[in-house]
Amino acid sequence: MNTVNVTELQPCDVLLYQGNGFFAKSIRLLDSGPYSHAGLYMGLDNGKPYVAEMVPGGFQYRPLAESIKGSNYVNVHRYYSDGREVIGSPNLPIKPVLDREGFYQQQHDRYAYEQILLLAMICITRSLPIYPKQFIKTILEEALDLMKKMSGSNKTPMVCSGLVYRCFDEAKPKSDPQYKIRTKEAELALAKAIQYEKMAIGAEVMESEEDKEIILLKANFLEGYMFATYGLPPDIRGLDAVIESVASPADFVTPNGLGRSVNINKLGTLSL
Repeated sequence: MNTVNVTELQPCDVLLYQGNGFFAKSIRLLDSGPYSHAGLYMGLDNGKPYVAEMVPGGFQYRPLAESIKGSNYVNVHRYYSDGREVIGSPNLPIKPVLDREGFYQQQHDRYAYEQILLLAMICITRSLPIYPKQFIKTILEEALDLMKKMSGSNKTPMVCSGLVYRCFDEAKPKSDPQYKIRTKEAELALAKAIQYEKMAIGAEVMESEEDKEIILLKANFLEGYMFATYGLPPDIRGLDAVIESVASPADFVTPNGLGRSVNINKLGTLSL
């Protein structure tokens, strides 16, 4: 395993963390991967390395030492375009990505994140037949309550991996795919989310009341998420059209999805 020293980091490196708390372990378990958190390395600020990330409480720009504290380990990944240009090369400068991070940093009070939100996103877009339905139900109920609180406080939800994805994806116009992070899991998750309007309507004819309840919880959570994120009027029977028209893979990408992307190459483990 390669070890990466802090001095070898460059701005826009993607940091993927393995946390060790209950939520971190649950994210890793349900998402079938080693990572529970993602951040974006920003470079030196007054001689100290800094990271941009979404944490409980919302967006934070904070010292690297504070960010990685308590992690089992942190792996360093570097972005490569589809044409295999590495970030920081003349044809793929870091400035557009840093500028986009600056946009989110300026609006840091607008965004909020809790790990239960990422867990819920995994629950609604993954097949989880081996996990107790009561466990899934509890996650969705807590996440739905969180969506209601966020909507009431005018907070916009954004998961940690979604921030990283957006900083790259929005660095250039959509017509220019230079900074695109391709992650099949997030694209498939978006496609699956679009189905929930029909599933929710059909839930009334399902034999299992438990299955019906979980499907309705998934649809209601998605409705709340779309409303909190995009300010759209809640209407569960038009949910598929709403998601299809405004949602992005950034809403559904996970730390492990980033780690499995062809555009995010692993360099090694950060020397803590």
